[in-house]
Amino acid sequence: MEDNVKKKYQELANTSDEVNQGSVRDNYYQMAKNQEYSSLLDKEIELENAKAAAFKQTNNQMAAQGFSTQGYGSSVQSGIGNRYLTAYENANAAYQTNINNLNQQQRQEQLNEANDRFESITTMLSQAETLDQMYGLLSDYGYGVITEDENGNSVFNWNNKPKEISDDDWNELRYYFNLQKYSIENSQTRNYATYNSIDSLNNATYTNDKGNVETLGDHFAEEVKVIWHHASAGEYNEGDAIKITNGEGNTIFMQWTASGFRTIDETAYNSAPSQYTLTRGKSKNNEYTKVK
Repeated sequence: MEDNVKKKYQELANTSDEVNQGSVRDNYYQMAKNQEYSSLLDKEIELENAKAAAFKQTNNQMAAQGFSTQGYGSSVQSGIGNRYLTAYENANAAYQTNINNLNQQQRQEQLNEANDRFESITTMLSQAETLDQMYGLLSDYGYGVITEDENGNSVFNWNNKPKEISDDDWNELRYYFNLQKYSIENSQTRNYATYNSIDSLNNATYTNDKGNVETLGDHFAEEVKVIWHHASAGEYNEGDAIKITNGEGNTIFMQWTASGFRTIDETAYNSAPSQYTLTRGKSKNNEYTKVK
């Protein structure tokens, strides 16, 4: 690269920390490509002037020797033209090679930067201790926005995949996110009460839609039988969650753990690795479905 291009790049790199380093890099490569094009134009002008001077000198020499009218002039001029045409082609070939090299270098740096960013983000995700830290990290990188649900809880909503991230990395990033989210939610509730028998599950309490505390056995007895049957059959993995709606229209959320069932909220249900629904129908039948 030309020294002035490198100098200009260094000036850009040393500007405010707010300057996006990707933009600095792209500006550098664009200036380098512009410099290559400028050098090509200079070379073409130089060759054109040299060719014109060669033609003029040759014509004067041949005229002085009396050969200008004997057919030698056109042959000599053709030879001169061919030599400079070859020089033009070589200059253009060198220009295209340099541009291709710059494009390849730029693309490689973009890939390296994307890989470094991905590794950095996944590392920081694994170190996050709260959901707010996770949400803030991904929001700062522009991967999504933070909103609130009807209960005032923070919710992270993913944006569309950025063009600089591959499909595989994007899917892997979301996978890491879900793993860490589940881990954080579990660590925050590790002291929850669990119910490891059908009797203890029937005695578990919940708050109905009127704000009254009730026991599951009084209002979810049939539904309790269903989920305990599936649990006893070994159909649940740790973390699986069930949304249960009884015949009175009340809904609760339960999750299977290593030590039995526990009550959870809808946010925890939505982030569970597997989700089920159990609804008590008007004909007193239980509609049980795996939805995820």
